[in-house]
Amino acid sequence: MSKQNSAVVAVINMKGGVGKTTLAGNVFRELFLNRKIRTLLVDFDPQFNLSQLLLTRKAYESLVDEGKSIHTVLQHRPPDSVFAVSDEYHLDVESAEKLATRLKYISGPDGIRLDLIAGSFELAMMNLRDFRTLQLPFRRLAKFIGNAQETYPLIVFDCNPSSSFTSWAALQLATHVFVPVRADRYSVLGVDMVRRYIEQIVLDRPKPKMNIVINDVTDDDPEVVKASQELRGHTVYGPLVLANMIKHTELLRAKSDYTGFARDKKVSHKKNVRSMLTKVAMEYADALGFHDE
Repeated sequence: MSKQNSAVVAVINMKGGVGKTTLAGNVFRELFLNRKIRTLLVDFDPQFNLSQLLLTRKAYESLVDEGKSIHTVLQHRPPDSVFAVSDEYHLDVESAEKLATRLKYISGPDGIRLDLIAGSFELAMMNLRDFRTLQLPFRRLAKFIGNAQETYPLIVFDCNPSSSFTSWAALQLATHVFVPVRADRYSVLGVDMVRRYIEQIVLDRPKPKMNIVINDVTDDDPEVVKASQELRGHTVYGPLVLANMIKHTELLRAKSDYTGFARDKKVSHKKNVRSMLTKVAMEYADALGFHDE
């Protein structure tokens, strides 16, 4: 595996309430399962909703106590002595394999894993600081992701819906952007905010490639149908919208009494939901260059 062949995806929308975290977990679970691609999910939202979706409270608190969260990646440890103050010391970052918790595993010669770097509320404090004071945390993150690309063909950031340090940092490193939208009168506005934010970011490489997925669709709502048609017919964004979409279902709604992926819920009518997620995941896998062999 080489960095050139890996994809780093930022799941983001500047407009909240679009199902971003739900799709970050469930769509990429299906991509991992069907394309058998070693995948690293990174909870990069200060609200750590992805961690809450996929981990029990006890498991999450254990990881934080062990220092196995995104905060450990960004925050350098104090030097062992006053003489250990070089940049290389501060850039001594643990590997993804050491910090990640395994969510799923496909047995075989290669032992393909779906891993998670747990989120941290500590990110909220970083988002309040001036970007100019965050060069070291970003360099640590860049080194961490660069190292992870050697072993994970697919890395996925679940980002927060704001123009914060964490969103900026994820987009600095992303090769692709995955934008979930709800089909309403503001759907185009939310996508446009993402595009304009990306355009303002100075990069020394091509801008990340954007794709859009329409989420939570109700076919019997004329406003939803109209908004979907408007987005698909948009001269700029229309070609970026995936053909497959996610229809409204209670199975994808986060609930306090359930932890894990939607496809693992023990209900009789989950087959349709799994089919929807798989279709979106396979279409997006092709867009990322992970074709079925």
